[in-house]
Amino acid sequence: MGSRRAMSLVELLVVIAIIGALAALMLPAVQASRGATRRMACLNNLRQVALAIANCSEAHGGRLPAMWASDHAAPWENFGWRSAILGELEEQPLADQLDRQRPPLDPVNRRAAATPIAVYECPSAPGFPRVVTGLGVSASGGVLQDDLALAAADYAACFEVTAAPDATPQAGAWSPGCGVRDATQVPGVEIAPDAEGLRRRTERVPLRAIADGLSQTILLVEQAGKPSRFDGGGVPRPASPTEGPWATAEMAAYYTTGVNLDNYSGPYGFHAGANVVMCDGAALTLGADAEWGVVAALMSRHGEEIIDDGDWR
Repeated sequence: MGSRRAMSLVELLVVIAIIGALAALMLPAVQASRGATRRMACLNNLRQVALAIANCSEAHGGRLPAMWASDHAAPWENFGWRSAILGELEEQPLADQLDRQRPPLDPVNRRAAATPIAVYECPSAPGFPRVVTGLGVSASGGVLQDDLALAAADYAACFEVTAAPDATPQAGAWSPGCGVRDATQVPGVEIAPDAEGLRRRTERVPLRAIADGLSQTILLVEQAGKPSRFDGGGVPRPASPTEGPWATAEMAAYYTTGVNLDNYSGPYGFHAGANVVMCDGAALTLGADAEWGVVAALMSRHGEEIIDDGDWR
């Protein structure tokens, strides 16, 4: 009879070591592949939302949806553009459940507002899909409502952008005018809008007002992770939750002077940058190291800047 040779303990350990080394080498590639897949899904979300906005605009004489449905003082007190395009996103039954004569956080609206809408969330954001449990700031700094369970959103409009800390804000695609300083431009200070800024957020802006061109002007910006507030290191820090659900509005004033520095006052994504979509529907990623002056030029609608792809890609 022939003898059968068994694997020795040393050989077994060598095989295990080789398999472990191969797994360690493959893990970063697998993670990078997953990250790239999530980033592409986020870009596709932005394209779909931009198409819905375009269809809504066409149905209303070439004007963008109103950023805010009313001029209440706080974003969480107003329905925003996201609820206005539900029909174009094939979510008309959900839109029909909303009582737009009442605030979005009214108990009558909470069931509809708790329904997740996949194209409004980036799969790279922590906690995906997220539930917003608290929102609002009282005069004493406390949370007004902390018994919520609302579905989140990661994409915001662009109302205005400040190219430098001491500069006058420039109008974004959703602003009917420029030079409206309706935000306190101090890092760490919550936005305090004035009455004129609130009124302007309720206007429908015609696409023809975007003088820089639809392909040269940002329509939507990724601001992922709300209602938590994240810093430049991706670490959440204490903050009063003022934005986050798809059913409510956002300030959309950008003054952080950098990408991925703050997810309330600037573009922010959990990629190697933040995704945006242009007014013509082209979606792209702004690198975390993109020069803020170039980003601000892309976010303004009539700065007459000449921007080449090499300036920011």
